[in-house]
Amino acid sequence: MLQTAGAAGLSWLVARDVLGHHNGFFAPVAALVVLGLAPGTRTRRTVEMVVGVAVGIAVGDVFISATGSNPGSVALVVLLAMGAAILVGGGPLAVSQAATSATLVGTIMPPSGVGLVPTRFVDALVGGAIGLLVLVVAPRDPVRLVERTARPVFAQAAATLDDVATVLASRDVPGAMRALGQARSLDELATRLTDAVVAAREIARISPSHWHDRSAVRRYAKAAPHLDLTIRNVRVLARAAVRAAELGPPPPPRIAAAIRDLAGALRLVGVDLATGARREDAETLVLQAAAGASRALDERPGFAVDVLIGQIRSLAADLLAALGAEPSVAVDRVRRAAEGTGLATRPPEAI
Repeated sequence: MLQTAGAAGLSWLVARDVLGHHNGFFAPVAALVVLGLAPGTRTRRTVEMVVGVAVGIAVGDVFISATGSNPGSVALVVLLAMGAAILVGGGPLAVSQAATSATLVGTIMPPSGVGLVPTRFVDALVGGAIGLLVLVVAPRDPVRLVERTARPVFAQAAATLDDVATVLASRDVPGAMRALGQARSLDELATRLTDAVVAAREIARISPSHWHDRSAVRRYAKAAPHLDLTIRNVRVLARAAVRAAELGPPPPPRIAAAIRDLAGALRLVGVDLATGARREDAETLVLQAAAGASRALDERPGFAVDVLIGQIRSLAADLLAALGAEPSVAVDRVRRAAEGTGLATRPPEAI
């Protein structure tokens, strides 16, 4: 809110008092458009916005000056402005801004005439530049942004795994349903984390005061896709736990123990990403979970538990990838951990 308000006021000040454009309406509007864009697209789409405004103003100035303002001319100038924006390669934002600018020229603001320096185009450029400048000199802290967003992801996902382990041990079907509902709520947290990573990467790229944060942001950006897969597998594991609780006897204790190991590992992954440390504790728990779950195969527990084992191993591979391992390497390490028990004679297809 402070960024937007400050950019609007500063844009109006520059357009009106510095450049002398007493109708510098487009300057604060352009600043608001830039700051209203989705994080991660502002730099590129600012150019799109300026192109769209310029095309709309030029078409509106020329056409309305020749025909005057009436309903038919307004409709036609909007059509021509949008077509011109498409012809110069503009995307949806450029086309939209061209239509808006042409409409304003045709209905509210009289044509200014097309000179060597069209003032409205300059105003749009000033507003767009100031919007970006505000992001550069007064940005949010990208590391703090992504860490605050990631913290509940790890905490709630780990808590869900703990709940799944508890309900499996007691065949608590209502509890399993509650754990499934909790797992489904993780999707929104994962989406927020993805958006925060995109915003943090843009801030670290364009703001010199945060260039030193690039390595920390890059660490989260590399882990984010694998964390998204982890959240999906937590949900699938919770769904499998419901079926296991409904259909059969309690699974072998090793299954619940392995899920608790994954919960502990997930918490450690969050700490490692925040600190940049690469301790072996998290990897040890992940591989221990994969090996422990695979031992349950020797007890011939049935299809429902086979599915649980497959999801445990999938989660293990995703967590290793989130810690920085290449996905193929992570899968291979999980396989070797399982095969090292000498009991994984029919590994689930998930790995």
